[in-house]
Amino acid sequence: MKWYSTPGILQKAFPSVLWRVPSESNELFLTFDDGPTPEVTTWVLDLLKKHNAKATFFCLGKNVERYPQIFDRILAEGHSIGNHSYDHPRGKDCDNKIYFENIEKAADLVKSKLFRPPYGSLKISQYRKLKKQYKIVMWDLLSYDFDLQVDITQSANQLRKKVEKGSIIVFHDSKKAFPQLKRMLPQLLEDWSKAYTFAALKAG
Repeated sequence: MKWYSTPGILQKAFPSVLWRVPSESNELFLTFDDGPTPEVTTWVLDLLKKHNAKATFFCLGKNVERYPQIFDRILAEGHSIGNHSYDHPRGKDCDNKIYFENIEKAADLVKSKLFRPPYGSLKISQYRKLKKQYKIVMWDLLSYDFDLQVDITQSANQLRKKVEKGSIIVFHDSKKAFPQLKRMLPQLLEDWSKAYTFAALKAG
């Protein structure tokens, strides 16, 4: 079973995590994980510009090292950035010392107080430490663009059905997700822009 929207009980269990943004205006918060990636991130940036949309990119430190020009373009075009670790370890499977060192290595490259754990996976001990240093950002809507077995039309329809103002929506600017993202994102932006604006997340 696919959880397109995060269960409310989970959101209540971790109230200091940002799941969605309380907003009086009709804003949506698009987020993109795992970049920057050649061709993919630049395609996303071109599409966002077309719709006058701002977004938040949760970047991997190793990709910022490899593709600094794309990372600089994200910043230059007014989007926000967040730390997504250096090379995508799964928190629950990782020794705490190694996990925190991985995040700090990324922090040298990604200057942001926003953090999204890879896979949305954290041990309680990791959560308790990281929430003192970062605004931990999860999501209330997940696109499943990374899953090539998902019916992308069904996925897009689920997002249309469940979206509401303040929603934080996860996409991925990775090569793996690109085939699904190309089919999903243009139409969603076209549809949502009729009722919403698109804003970048802030750490404060």
